[in-house]
Amino acid sequence: MSKRQKLICSLAVLAALAGTSAFAQSASAQVTADPAVKTVVVVGKKRGLTIDLAPPRRSLKVADIQAFGADNVEELLNILKPQTQSASGKAPIVLLNGHRVSGFSVLKDIPPEALVRIDTFTEATALAYGYPADQMVLNIVLAPDFKGRTVEASQTGDVRDAGAKSVLKYSHLHIDNNQRVNLSLDYRDTRHALESDRDVVTEVNETNLAPGRNAVPDNRQVEGNLSVSRTLFDSVEVMLEASIKGGRTDSRLGLAKGSLTVPASNPFAISAEGVQIDRYFPEAGTLRQSSSDWSSHSGLSLDGQITTWRWNLIASADHVVSRSRTETGIDLIDVQSTINRNDASLDPYTPLTSVTKTVSDQRSVSDQYMFMVMASSDLIQLPAGPLNLSLNLGGNNSAFASRTQGDDTPQTSQVRQSGLNSQINVNIPLSEEAKSHLPGLGTFVLGAGLSANRASGFKDTAGFNYGFIWVPVSPIVLMVNQSRIEIAPAAASMASDTTETPNVDVFDYVRGENAVVTQVYGGNAALPASRTDTTMINLFITPSPKTNLRLSAGLNLSLTADATGELPAATREAELAFPDRYIRDAEGQLVRIDARPVSYARQQSDQLKSTLDYSCTLASCAWMKIFHLPESRLSVEIDHTKYLRDTVLIRAGLREIDRLKGGITTPGTPQSPSQLEWNIGLTAPIGGVWFSGQWQAGALALGGSAESNLTFSSATIAKLRIFANLGHLKEIAGQAWAQGLRLSLTVDNLFDDYQAVTDETGHTPRLYQRGLIDPMGRTVTLTLRKSF
Repeated sequence: MSKRQKLICSLAVLAALAGTSAFAQSASAQVTADPAVKTVVVVGKKRGLTIDLAPPRRSLKVADIQAFGADNVEELLNILKPQTQSASGKAPIVLLNGHRVSGFSVLKDIPPEALVRIDTFTEATALAYGYPADQMVLNIVLAPDFKGRTVEASQTGDVRDAGAKSVLKYSHLHIDNNQRVNLSLDYRDTRHALESDRDVVTEVNETNLAPGRNAVPDNRQVEGNLSVSRTLFDSVEVMLEASIKGGRTDSRLGLAKGSLTVPASNPFAISAEGVQIDRYFPEAGTLRQSSSDWSSHSGLSLDGQITTWRWNLIASADHVVSRSRTETGIDLIDVQSTINRNDASLDPYTPLTSVTKTVSDQRSVSDQYMFMVMASSDLIQLPAGPLNLSLNLGGNNSAFASRTQGDDTPQTSQVRQSGLNSQINVNIPLSEEAKSHLPGLGTFVLGAGLSANRASGFKDTAGFNYGFIWVPVSPIVLMVNQSRIEIAPAAASMASDTTETPNVDVFDYVRGENAVVTQVYGGNAALPASRTDTTMINLFITPSPKTNLRLSAGLNLSLTADATGELPAATREAELAFPDRYIRDAEGQLVRIDARPVSYARQQSDQLKSTLDYSCTLASCAWMKIFHLPESRLSVEIDHTKYLRDTVLIRAGLREIDRLKGGITTPGTPQSPSQLEWNIGLTAPIGGVWFSGQWQAGALALGGSAESNLTFSSATIAKLRIFANLGHLKEIAGQAWAQGLRLSLTVDNLFDDYQAVTDETGHTPRLYQRGLIDPMGRTVTLTLRKSF
């Protein structure tokens, strides 16, 4: 039986399992509501007045968490991404039992069976923990007692069996009140797919490059994580964590390209004036690039309480070693010398008999150390509640060193950076609904904070934030926050040595054509610190406490000066701003791009996000009996994002680029004016079905002429996930091997859709062929998970 047939058969089996009504109804859950959990919940909610008076944006209980059918916390957060990703695009700050942790690795492999609650809070909550108000906060609360092991294997592929991915995982978790041990191992293997496997046509000067270039590279990764938590002196919780991760990627870059000059005196000359031959050299074979990364992470977290002050300290050390070897072309010096001698034994128009590839080797080492200390207390009891004060102090030290060895003189660079930051936040309750003497005022809390930052090589900076939380009536919560933060660029972004990658496809908006260039990567030591002003307005409405319907809307206004970003696409405005970054030959064709990071003078983004979240169980909604699934649950979440403004000023004096009206900055896809995300699931103890996805509106990329204008179509990328808990099947419920066994089938890009790109003649530029922008298309993943 072929792999394709096996996947189709598996889909049929799982569909049958999801639809059957013969399942066990008495299987017990691994985690139940235990009175001891209350202690954990109290600790987790000691975050200051802002959190106590404002309910979480969403709170998931045990049944909600289990209904997702996720295999670990990392997968669960990917499912929750639409509602936990901030308007800044950043992932949420994740707390464990209300405490900060030094790294996500301590959390990502925890099984969902060990969770009793997940609370989601808005960006304003991040301030109480010493973070800028540009990330949401997710608090994961663990069960007080849990012991389990999980083994997981999955296989992903498509009908062409190229680019297939295999994953193996193992985790062990033991929780005994405040004592916890968590061990996880992870291995991933992705096989390559060539452009020719994806029907890509890449012909340059009558040479097809597709058979020698990767659409998907070979990649292998291995990771191990260990965390241990204990309570010392009956009051201080200590957590130690360590992780190591390694990986290797191998890519095929295509054929080597070079130039040879044939003088008029050469016996093979075809012109009385001599000619220059620009061609590819297939006789040299495919150029290759290999890279490897090994990283280690160690962290410490301490939590305790002294009188009314709750304190937390986290510290971490990260070490990364990266190596790469890139074949950049071939050495033609000796060949050109032979041609210049008019040697009749070398015909420059025929394949060369002996070639030597040029190679660039790079090694870089990165070290980062950080600490953060937080203290929070309810200082004064006011008539409307306690005045809360939060103090934060943090420091960091980073070093980045690299060495690049090519045919020329070796390049070396070293950047060191250290910094200190401090922040103070206060929350003042002015009114509490139950005690208010002002009708209609309800609960009203003011919040404000100041921050100071020092980074080596940059001037000292200051930031601020202020806002309020208003709960006029219980179903309605309004949050408003204004903030300013200034951030120095990372050390790795400032390292000055460079590497080159040949045969990179780009679209030249100046000439309206495809180009194959040599692209330069590295750091930019001249990057300035950025300053971001953000206004956030969030409204949450629960129409009725008897229904699980929640509505929310959030307006985010952001203005960044000196924003660090990637080099813009090759447009007229970009070349005016960075004339030395785009190199063209004598005929005006783009041949080289220096793609090191740059700084934009101003970047402004305004967006409105609205959410509908609804859940219903058989007990609360009698109409769900139509599904004939005891203990069934229906969940619906719909998120819509409307981009109101997205403008970029690359340099003062140039025209401001409106990305919503066809303006182009970053290479790739222009900004879509709106997008819709959804996640709909019907689940029961036996298993469930989830249908999720994203619709993205079409967009324009206006290059300045009819030849360079591109139209990007709308796209609907849907995902279907079916899972079955085999231990709940009536026929095998008593079998020991079936307990804790889950079989899942996931179809990504269910409709096999993608964002098609055409010019004004209806032609698709080479860079935007389906096999390049979406090399995998529809894929099917089969996962088997066993918990013990």
